[in-house]
Amino acid sequence: MGPIPLPAWIWPAEGLPGVSQIIINILLTLGAVIAVIMLIIGGYQYITAGGNPEQAQKAKNTIFGTIIGVIIVFASYLIINYIVIKLTAPLPAPTP
Repeated sequence: MGPIPLPAWIWPAEGLPGVSQIIINILLTLGAVIAVIMLIIGGYQYITAGGNPEQAQKAKNTIFGTIIGVIIVFASYLIINYIVIKLTAPLPAPTP
């Protein structure tokens, strides 16, 4: 009995593109989970501010920071994905 093959969504391929895709998927999932948790915390803080402008501002800052974090994570995904594609692309054939 040999090793059990993993589904493609867990282990997509071998080599640099496959390993980098696994790491990117894990980090994106972790980032999404943290973003959802922070949005829930910010929303809860805003709802329970009870008219206190200081607490409401703290909640708005939490939500704003979370949105900025999601934008940074998405931009870093695009940059890393571009770099991996460029590093693993086959070289063009030489012209005679």
